[in-house]
Amino acid sequence: APIYNEWIAELVPEKSRGWYFSRRTAVATAVGVSVGFLGGLGLDWAVKNNIEEAGFSVIFAIGVIMGGISLIYLMRMDDLPREKPVKAGLKQSLAMIATPLKDKDFRPLLVFSAVFAISQGFAGPLFAAYSREVLGLPFTALQLMGVSLAISTILLVKVWGFLADKYGSRPMLLLAVFGTIFAPVVWQFTDPGKGVLFNSSMLITWHFYNGAVWSGAMLAYMNLTIAAAKPSERANYLAAAFAVQAAALGAAPLAGSAVLSALRTGMPAEQAYKVVFLIVVGLRVAAVLTLSRVKEEGSASFKSSVKQLLRVNPRGVRAMKALSSSVDERSRVKAAAKVGRSGMTLASDDLIKALSDPSPRVRRQAAESLSRLRDPATVDALINHLEEHGDLAEEETLEALAATKSPKAVPVLIRHLEDPRPALRRTAAKRLGRMGDSAALGPLCEAAQQAGDLDLRRAAIQALRRLNDAAAEPVIGEALLDAVPSIRIAAAEAVSAMNLRGQAPTLRRAIDWFQDESVSEMAYALGSIGDADDLPVILSAAGEMVSPALRRRSLMGAAKILGVESEFYQLILKEGITRDDTLLRMQRQAGKNRPDLTQALDAYSSGDETKALGILAKADDRPEFAFAADHPVKELFLAAFAASAKKSKKQ
Repeated sequence: APIYNEWIAELVPEKSRGWYFSRRTAVATAVGVSVGFLGGLGLDWAVKNNIEEAGFSVIFAIGVIMGGISLIYLMRMDDLPREKPVKAGLKQSLAMIATPLKDKDFRPLLVFSAVFAISQGFAGPLFAAYSREVLGLPFTALQLMGVSLAISTILLVKVWGFLADKYGSRPMLLLAVFGTIFAPVVWQFTDPGKGVLFNSSMLITWHFYNGAVWSGAMLAYMNLTIAAAKPSERANYLAAAFAVQAAALGAAPLAGSAVLSALRTGMPAEQAYKVVFLIVVGLRVAAVLTLSRVKEEGSASFKSSVKQLLRVNPRGVRAMKALSSSVDERSRVKAAAKVGRSGMTLASDDLIKALSDPSPRVRRQAAESLSRLRDPATVDALINHLEEHGDLAEEETLEALAATKSPKAVPVLIRHLEDPRPALRRTAAKRLGRMGDSAALGPLCEAAQQAGDLDLRRAAIQALRRLNDAAAEPVIGEALLDAVPSIRIAAAEAVSAMNLRGQAPTLRRAIDWFQDESVSEMAYALGSIGDADDLPVILSAAGEMVSPALRRRSLMGAAKILGVESEFYQLILKEGITRDDTLLRMQRQAGKNRPDLTQALDAYSSGDETKALGILAKADDRPEFAFAADHPVKELFLAAFAASAKKSKKQ
């Protein structure tokens, strides 16, 4: 077994072993269950005709003949040449046997192998014995259990192989072994008093579940053992694993039988068997605990694997199949979009392959769907695609890479800040900001000062805002005085978002220098970092704004200084009666000792905002309101009223 499997490990690529072993298991299971079922029918016929011994002899003879035929075909297979064959004497060979036992990374797997094999063998032959002795089931029923288990294995083992190749063997083995814990539980519900049909039906049905978990456990265990073994000594490592397993499988049935014999002296056979089956449950719990110490390089964590498997849904599976089988552009685009909407990361590999599709539409949709899935496991594949097929890269490809949130993506995105295509440069800058990695600070600062590329500069400043690193303040401050309005707007947004108070003088100078749309954003930024002395500057800027949207943005800076930004924002979004109702509610919440608020509201309602502001300025003795009354700006009253009412409410 170790030699044969080491041979297969050399022939089959590492990332395809799940694919290979799943198909080998499916073929072996299909053939085995077919001839096994025929053997069961033959034995039952032999028992009925009182020639049971002859029936066994014939079946064993057929097995010997088939083994001989198998050997003939094995001898016809070509051997695999060895680049560095190991030539060792007997003493050296015996010393090599101890190597796997000394490997601290391989030892936990050997411990798991022993515990799991004990859980397999402890009651292994006793299930059939219980079925015959206690339940009185015929051989055909036992073979039908095997048929049920085989059907499940054939249907699901390829799925296990796919999952093992995608997520790693360890998380899949952990999932499958956890599932085997419940395999013996159904035997507790069997009852010899309920007849053959009841017990057979329940056990045959449950063996479908057994096939599902055991096929995964056996396949993932083989893959994990091969992966954990050192390639140069793989046969030796596999031999150690098989030896430990064989020793456990040899000793465990003896121990299980001894326990059963001891139990039967004090209780009926049925209860004795069922106690042994419960012991198996405990042994498998122990196997799960020992497996938690086993490591596999490059595999996903158990938690993330299960989380992604829980997102599998019929719609996503259908879309994944459609993507892999579609042969026309329109269908592939549609299937790729559906995969993205399904949120099923299981389909990530198919989308990665679609990134190299001849159709640009398919490539863009595949990249967009990958960005929706945000699968960290795709980062290496995306990087390889960008490095090997740079000319096929789309903006969506960079977005998909950034969506993985992997640190590996940062250097790749930084390189694309200098891509010949403007769209990719801009996308790289934006995504670096959203990733929030400080390694991008220097390159983004350089991009923000890049002459001749306005879109990249603006995107870089926006990215610096998202990074929120004070080290970028000099670059942002310089951009406040840039000749391009869009650059100044991006810089002003960064100042307010990052609370760069040191840029207040620069903002005042910029508001004084420029007379365009950027002034409204700079007025808001000044309101975010300035104080009451800056209100005249902000209100002057607001008064010069022709557009209602720009004026309101400036006034939000004033409202921020007054401490009522959210209240002012709420008021300007409302109109008519709903706004009046909100103002009246603010008045009531301020208390009954504020007749000036009523007077101010009356003046405002009559259309005289200047008078309304004057009433508030006199009542609150606030110089900023007095300035506002002398330099009225439409809708400023809403901010002043909210501030006055809020101040009274606090008192």
